[in-house]
Amino acid sequence: MIHPPIDGLVCQQHENFQAPFRVFFNEIKPTTVIEIGIGQGATSLALNRILKEVGHEYQMISYELHPQGWYAMLSNEGILVRICNLFTDDYSALRESNTAEIVGNIQRSGTTVLMCDGGLKKNEVNFLADYLKPGDFIMAHDYCRTVEYFEEAINNRIWNWCEITDADIQDAMDRNNFQDYMRDEFQNVAWMCRRKPV
Repeated sequence: MIHPPIDGLVCQQHENFQAPFRVFFNEIKPTTVIEIGIGQGATSLALNRILKEVGHEYQMISYELHPQGWYAMLSNEGILVRICNLFTDDYSALRESNTAEIVGNIQRSGTTVLMCDGGLKKNEVNFLADYLKPGDFIMAHDYCRTVEYFEEAINNRIWNWCEITDADIQDAMDRNNFQDYMRDEFQNVAWMCRRKPV
């Protein structure tokens, strides 16, 4: 169920997570991919390499709280690693001093993909969803549609963590009319993917 290490870095993803991302990036050709939460770094490496395969101009920006030795490997592959806290210490709001940066990155020209995989994914989605442009995508890891579906179909079969469900983010999704994109393909690797309509 867990993906093997990538270049010696632990990969905290489903073993098949790269397949839907490869289809996704080839279809939408994003110009900006923003990752909240680097963890051990293997996910960042894998996704950046898929983006390179797609062969279009893009920037991947990854946010984390504390520097780690392996982040140099990410930087060497062209990932912009930003060490800063986007949220207040209690995760109750965006940190005012960093809001302009993250919003500016989201609103760069072209299609943005915002990937929420940090410490409190539901708040990351709820606080940032309104800033996405029409045509942009928002994603979240350790996702399942409902707690009930997680227990019935996901837990101990596909993925063992459920940190965000539809109920956690319903208001933000409704407010922006976000629509599911590759719903089943991404649910099968514990990710949510939604698009803000043009």
